[in-house]
Amino acid sequence: MAKLRLGGVWVEFEHQDDDVLLRGDDVSETSAALSRVGVSARGLRSLRPRMQRATLDNRDAAMTRLRAAGVMVHHIYRMRGEPACEFLIGERLFLTCKTGAGLQRIVNECHLQVLRDYGRNQVLASVTSETGCNVLKLAMQLQEEHVHEVIDCEPDFYRELKRFAPFIPADPLFTQQWHLHAPEDGVELLAGADIGATAAWALSRGSRDVVICVADDGCDLTHPDFSGEGKVRGSINVIPGPNGQLRYEANVSPRGNDYHGTPCTGVAIAEINGQGTVGVAPGCSLLAVRFPLNLSDSQMAALFERISLQADVVSCSWGYPPTNAPMSSHLKQTIARLAVTGGRRGRGLVFCVAAGNNNAPLHDPTNTTAYRFRDEASWHQYSGPIDRWIATHPDVIVVSGCTSLKKRSAFSSWGKEVTVCAPTDNWDDQEITAVRGRGVVTTDNEQAGAGFSPGIYTSAFGGTSSATPTVAGVCGLMLSANPELSARKVKSLLQQTADKSLDLVSETPVNSDGRFTNGHSLWFGAGKVRADLAVAAALASNTLQATTLTGQGTASKIPLRPQALVTSVNCPNNGTIQQLRVEVSLSHPRPRDVEIALQVPDGRQVILFNAGTSTGQPPAVFGTHNVPALQALLGAGVKGKYSLLLSDRQAGGRGKLTRWQLDVVISMPPPGPAAPQKKTTSARKSARAGETSKRGDSAIAKPKVTKTKTVSKQKSKTRRAKRT
Repeated sequence: MAKLRLGGVWVEFEHQDDDVLLRGDDVSETSAALSRVGVSARGLRSLRPRMQRATLDNRDAAMTRLRAAGVMVHHIYRMRGEPACEFLIGERLFLTCKTGAGLQRIVNECHLQVLRDYGRNQVLASVTSETGCNVLKLAMQLQEEHVHEVIDCEPDFYRELKRFAPFIPADPLFTQQWHLHAPEDGVELLAGADIGATAAWALSRGSRDVVICVADDGCDLTHPDFSGEGKVRGSINVIPGPNGQLRYEANVSPRGNDYHGTPCTGVAIAEINGQGTVGVAPGCSLLAVRFPLNLSDSQMAALFERISLQADVVSCSWGYPPTNAPMSSHLKQTIARLAVTGGRRGRGLVFCVAAGNNNAPLHDPTNTTAYRFRDEASWHQYSGPIDRWIATHPDVIVVSGCTSLKKRSAFSSWGKEVTVCAPTDNWDDQEITAVRGRGVVTTDNEQAGAGFSPGIYTSAFGGTSSATPTVAGVCGLMLSANPELSARKVKSLLQQTADKSLDLVSETPVNSDGRFTNGHSLWFGAGKVRADLAVAAALASNTLQATTLTGQGTASKIPLRPQALVTSVNCPNNGTIQQLRVEVSLSHPRPRDVEIALQVPDGRQVILFNAGTSTGQPPAVFGTHNVPALQALLGAGVKGKYSLLLSDRQAGGRGKLTRWQLDVVISMPPPGPAAPQKKTTSARKSARAGETSKRGDSAIAKPKVTKTKTVSKQKSKTRRAKRT
C-alpha cells in the first residue's frame, strides 16, 4: 500500500488488478517484445505515444521477466477502494524545495533530469535509468525522508479522461435500437424519435432494488440478455385450479405458442452485458409472470395482489379489442387500492397497460361506428358500446404507440384514457394503406419455442405491446432514482415531462382529432415519454438523504467462531431506511471461510455471508439484490448503532477486516405530526371493499383476453391474424 500527499491531501494507492503500463514505441513493438519474453497479454492498446496498457496473466512474475529483459513496465495505481480512480505514472514529477541548494542536492542525488524550471525552487524533472525506482516510489521516499527540505513532490500523473457524452452500451444490437437512441435521421427514422434513454442512463441505469414485472405468456429466462447477478428476482406461472383458486409454480418457460413474453421482457429490462440488446431499465430486476389469457376478474384481482407483493411496476401488453367489457367493481377497487398502497414499497404498484392495436376508441358508451378487427382466428366487426376493461381505469398508465417518424402508429387505439405514447413499429390494421416506420429490436425466444424471427433476437416486434414495457422501464428508472415516489407521482411526472413535438397527420383514417387540447391528445396522451426528463424530474422531487458511515479495520484478527470480531458505527440521523448496502474489505488468504453478519439498531441480525452454505467468495458489496434478508430492514428506523460481526470458520487469526462501509438512503420524517382525520363514508366503504377482496376468487369467467401485439408488416398474414 502506497501513501502520498497529493494536492495537500493524503491519498492511499494500491495496484489496479492485473493491468500494467508498458513503454514500447507503439503497440506492434510492445507486442513483439512480449512475444520474445514469452509473456501473454490481453487487451493491449495504446494510451498515448510510448505508453500502452495491457492485462498480464500472472502479473508479478510476468513483470519480473519483462524488466529482466529490459522492457519498461509499471503497475497501474488506483485510489484505495476506488477502481475507477486510476493514476497512470510516467517518468516525470513535480519537485518543490525550501531552498535552491536543497533542490539542486536532491536533483543530483536522485539522478534527475530537470525538464522545466518554474522558479521559486520548483521544477518539472524526469527520472533516469540511474534513479533506481519509478516516480511514485521516489515521490513517497522524498516526502518521507526529506521533510526538512521538500515542500512538495508529486508524480506528473497521466489520466484517461472521459468525454461527457451519452453512455453507449457495447451490446452489438444497441445501435439498431432506435427507440432508445436516435441522435440523427436515417432510413424511415427522424432524429429525436427515441425516448432519450442514453441521457437518462447518465442519471440512473436502474437499480436491482426496483422490480419490474412483465406479466404475459412464457418468458425464456435462459436468454443471455436476462443474465446477471440478482437480475431475475422471481418467476410465477399461474395455474387456475378448482373453484376459481389459483395455483402458482416457478417454471415460466415458453410452451406452445408462447412467443410474446420474451420480447416484452427484453424491451423493459435486457441487461447491458455486451451480448445483444439493451432494455430501457437494464439495471432493474425482473419478476416474470406467465398466466393464461382467460382468467376471471376475481382471478385477475388475485394475480395483481400476488404481483404487488413482489414488484414495483407491472407491464401489461394485453387487453380487449373494441367491445363492451366493463370491469367488475371488485377488480376496479383492487386496482385502485394497489395503485395507492400496493407494491413492494407500499407507495403504489405502477400499472402500465397497453392501449391496444385496433385503431379504435378505448371508451365510448354511445358508439355506433362499426370497427373491424382481428382476434386469434378471424375478422370481426363491432358497432356497440365500447369499454375496454382495465385500459379505462383512471389509476393505470395507458400507453399508445408512435413511430420512428414521430407519427401516430396507424394501428394504435386512442381516447381520453391514454396517458402517454412510446415508440414502436407501424402497420395498418386494416391492411389497406402502406405505412412507414421501423420495427423494434429486442429479445426473442426462438430457441425455447415459437418466435418472431430465427434466432434469439428480432427486429419485427412492435404494437402497443412494445410501447408498454418501454414505459414500464422508464418507470423503473424513475423509482431507481427516487424510491420515495408514489405510483401516482410517477404517472404525473411522466405526463409533465412528455414530448409533444409529434406529427399530427395520421397515415390511416382515425375517428378522432390528435391535436393537444389542455395538454392532452387523444392519440398521444400527454406526449411521447421522455426517459431523460422523467428521471431528472424524479431526482428533482427526491426528498431522500444518502448517508455513508465508514468503519475502519482494527488490529484485532478475525477469531475462530463462535467468537467474533465486532466493529460498530453510529448513525445519528432520524428517518427510515429506504435503501441499504454494506461494503466489506478483508485481508484474508481464504475469504470464503469468513462469516459476516450485520446487526442493526433494533437488535435484528442479518447474515450477509454464511461460510457454511455460501458458495464462492463473499462479494465486495452486500445489498438487497444479493442478500434478500436485507429487504426486511427497509422501512425500519435508521438511527442508532450498526455492528459488523466477523468470525472465521476454519482457523481463526489468519485474516483481518481492513475496512467496511455502510451506505443508507434515508426517508426523512415529515416536519410535524399530522392531525388525525375521520374516515369519510366513501373511505369506510373503500376499506370494506378492500377487506372483501381478500375472501376468495369467483369462477365467473370473462371473455378471452388477447395480446395487443399484432405483428409487423414483415410477418405473414397468418401470424398476424393470430395475435391481434
